[in-house]
Amino acid sequence: MDILEDEEKRQMDCYKYVYAQVYAEIPHVDALRLADLHNRVDTLHHEINTKEKVTICRNLLNSFFEGKKNQPWKEATSAVIGESVAKLEFVYFLSGLEEDEYSLLIKALDLYSKMELKGQKVSVSNLHKRVADCPPYRFKCLRGELQTKEIHDLLQALTTKEITLREMETEARRIKEMRDVKRVFMGETGCTTWEEASERFSDWVSEETLQRFQGQARTSTMKDFIVRALEWESTKTTPTQGAALELRNDIEFKQNSGEVVRARVINDDAMKCISNTFLNKMSDYNGASVVFMDIPKDMDADRLSGILRIIRASNCRKSVGGFHVILFGTQESLAVGQSSARQELYTVESAYYAYTDVQTQEQSKLSSVVYHFLVAHSTDHGWKVNSTNLFQVAKPKATVEETTGTHYSREKPVLLYNNLIKLFAKPKTWVMDVFSGCGSAACASVGTGFNCMIIEKSKNKTRLIRRRLNQLQCSQS
Repeated sequence: MDILEDEEKRQMDCYKYVYAQVYAEIPHVDALRLADLHNRVDTLHHEINTKEKVTICRNLLNSFFEGKKNQPWKEATSAVIGESVAKLEFVYFLSGLEEDEYSLLIKALDLYSKMELKGQKVSVSNLHKRVADCPPYRFKCLRGELQTKEIHDLLQALTTKEITLREMETEARRIKEMRDVKRVFMGETGCTTWEEASERFSDWVSEETLQRFQGQARTSTMKDFIVRALEWESTKTTPTQGAALELRNDIEFKQNSGEVVRARVINDDAMKCISNTFLNKMSDYNGASVVFMDIPKDMDADRLSGILRIIRASNCRKSVGGFHVILFGTQESLAVGQSSARQELYTVESAYYAYTDVQTQEQSKLSSVVYHFLVAHSTDHGWKVNSTNLFQVAKPKATVEETTGTHYSREKPVLLYNNLIKLFAKPKTWVMDVFSGCGSAACASVGTGFNCMIIEKSKNKTRLIRRRLNQLQCSQS
């Protein structure tokens, strides 16, 4: 009996000094954070590992943030885990993987904790732990331009012990670098897809052939390789009917030096004219170091990207080093132009032109006297007209179309084109004007001694361009 009483007393003493604090109706995130803080009250607490961090982030993402990887989600997970948003950068990436890839990741983390991954060695930080904890940065290689299938294949190989963590990093880097090589090859040759590149350059684009350019996609060696591929392709193609026709429509201007400058005016859709075959079969065309485009309002990004891609490929074939595309248009069309140019790996700069002889009453309206345009460089040109990239020119008299009596109030000044050509054009190259309008670029080109190719779809505008060039030709004779 005494023994039973002593046992009861001992049990009562065990709970005599216990202090309990109960929290009710607090948000889930606060409850998780409170649990984590409670877990850290003594030296024997459990340290949260990478797998648990990733799991917490994913559960919060799906349960409370509807799968939206936004800043509030990051701040909530940071509060729960007790680490900064910056420190959890790779955890956020891993927790947002697709379902199949996430399952493979969890399996890989489990294998790591058991020291069962291929080639795994004990690190110094894991020596005093009962289980190994894989730092999330070991999966940093999966970020970037890897496709979901590629991530899946890498994690699959890791969990089936076909490759080590280091080999996974090496393979991921190889995939990214080869994708960069393919992107440059497509951009320089004007291909829209890799399937098109494989069809056009079947003898040049095997994995073994391109492997030697891994990590060297933008070197001169790669560029020489692409030039040889384009030369090889040109021996397989035949000239289009339109190319031979347009060569007979040049307007010639004799310079004081005795040289002849040509203005080639083409009345056709730019999307049909700007093609590798068409440009390549003009034997006297040396590539365009300056290309002008007044972007139509209905031009979409895909079509504009296609034109920019083919211009780059043509210039690469003609060994034109750096070249420049001058983009005019409305605010909306310039936004499309900027997006397309950057997508095709051009460096885009803003520039402006203003009229020096505007009326006083107009000067209060900045938008009526200062006009924005873009300059897209094929290389990092680093140019500056002045501190503001502002061209100041006299306002031209509006050109009138004789047939319809149309006044072209949006005509850009010939002097502006003159300045841009003198700044960017290279000797013995051409000037190209796509969506030409009324032909100011053509007048400026022949005036500065450069051959030009003018492409305009409208028959009325084409007649106007020819009339202006013929008048200029007469004035020189």
